[in-house]
Amino acid sequence: MRLRVVKCMQCGSPAQLRDGAASADCPSCGSPILLDQALAEERALARRFPNPTPLRIGMKARFGAKEYELIGRTVFSMMEEGETYYWQEFELLAPDGEVLYLEYEDGHYKLLEPFTPTSPIGPQEIAALHPGSSINLDGTRLLVTEIGQSTLCFVEGELTYAAKVGSQRGYLDAQGFPSAYSILWDEDEIGYYRGRPLAPRDILVAFGLQQQLQALEAAERVRRSRNYLAVVCLVMGLIALIAWLATLSGGRLIAQDSVPISAATGEEGARFGPFTLDPKLRIYRLIVRANLSSTSSWAAGRLELADGRTLSETEGDFYDESGYDDEGYWHDSDLESRTDFIINSPGPYYVRLYTEPDNNAAASQMVGYELRGGVVYPTYLILYGIIMLALSLLLFLVANPKIVQTVKEMSEDD
Repeated sequence: MRLRVVKCMQCGSPAQLRDGAASADCPSCGSPILLDQALAEERALARRFPNPTPLRIGMKARFGAKEYELIGRTVFSMMEEGETYYWQEFELLAPDGEVLYLEYEDGHYKLLEPFTPTSPIGPQEIAALHPGSSINLDGTRLLVTEIGQSTLCFVEGELTYAAKVGSQRGYLDAQGFPSAYSILWDEDEIGYYRGRPLAPRDILVAFGLQQQLQALEAAERVRRSRNYLAVVCLVMGLIALIAWLATLSGGRLIAQDSVPISAATGEEGARFGPFTLDPKLRIYRLIVRANLSSTSSWAAGRLELADGRTLSETEGDFYDESGYDDEGYWHDSDLESRTDFIINSPGPYYVRLYTEPDNNAAASQMVGYELRGGVVYPTYLILYGIIMLALSLLLFLVANPKIVQTVKEMSEDD
């Protein structure tokens, strides 16, 4: 038997109107309750708790081989860490009296049916449980996921049970594989429910909502396209970064040599060359390296023209140090300096090294140079790679807003 639950406008108590009845007396204060006035009050309350789904009272749905009618909607709330969370519950009634319940929260649906457990548990046993506990209701090991207290905030339509706005009930959610389970209880009764999650597409198919189904499928196509583009951009960005790393080899070796640091001291230093350089190689690199152990020395390298004029130079205070401190042994060194340059004519060119050792130990150690040509500056590759990776992330986030919301909620929880 269907019952429409309405609110008394005098005392606020709930009253039940049988199917087809236009009025009733309030069981608390005896005031007459007119259905039309009660419905107007219900519509005003509904504006506070709008229905976020395309489902409406009176719609028909087919689950399995049976057709059901959506006869009522309720809104429940719960408090957690100062935040109020709401979810919707829809009651579905078949002609033979079978009832299903459809839960909706944050875009997720869950279809539940009442069942009689082989191993029921009551509120006293539930009080000893917590998320992560195991229970067994029908021979299946279930994992408790949530336990709490909910408040009925809104009732719309007709229900097969009496529902009072403001009443509270306890709930326990548990997960089996693949079924989901719920236990609901108040002061008077306890109910056991078993069901499964349903995708939004399954709901639209069950209710025959073709227009919304087409819109959902169009949105899915857009989402898949964006995800595909995100993957393409990701692959292209990674390829660009790999190519950028591959071009960091430093070009082709033109010449190299080394001498004792003492051989490069004084005003003349140590001169090497001549070298003929090809302007087509564009960028050249002069590298100065010192081979030091537990000492230090200043060193410089210059690229010179035949008349001694300096075209490019690099220098550094090179050192190699080690020792012990409170954290144990440590070692630090800086043994290389470099400069890049461009030439306009083939030369000839020379390399000159200068050194100023800090002590005799440094004077006996080595300093050298490398001259490389065709050095690549792959700035465009790394910029392209970064742009592609950023575009990939943007497309992915736009295509999957629920992931953004989940990450946001996790960050807020932390």
